[in-house]
Amino acid sequence: MLKEHLAVRKELTRRTQAASEDWRERMEDAEKTLDDQKSTHVSVNADISRQYKTMQHEMGLRNTLLDMDVQKLTGNLAITQDELQTTQRSMKKMCEEKDDEISILRLKIDSMGTQYETVLMDNLDRLVDKMDTMRSQWEETTLNIHDYNKERLLEFGFNPLEF
Repeated sequence: MLKEHLAVRKELTRRTQAASEDWRERMEDAEKTLDDQKSTHVSVNADISRQYKTMQHEMGLRNTLLDMDVQKLTGNLAITQDELQTTQRSMKKMCEEKDDEISILRLKIDSMGTQYETVLMDNLDRLVDKMDTMRSQWEETTLNIHDYNKERLLEFGFNPLEF
């Protein structure tokens, strides 16, 4: 029985050692897997950190570039707005000057029209006066010619009323 007991114990010890060896191998495999996972985790974590820092740096550069663009465009906008205001003032002034010039020219045209009308009326009045004077002279000359012709007809013995 002692031999049997020793054999059982020996078998039990062998099984225990085999199980212990199996568990040790499993534990080593698990530790190796855990180390691999830790290494992978550290590697992934480092890669993610590197990517995050790269992305953060790129975003910082992009923000800086965008800020520079905004400043440049804001400056350009201010310059353009100033130029627009200057152009608008210049156009307004030019329109006012043109309107003033047009008003002055209209006044001159009206004045010239009035002067022309006055000159024309004066000349027509003078022409009428000359024609009246000339008519008086023609009438007088005509009467003189009639009287002369009457006298000549009477001298020749003709009655002027018959003609």
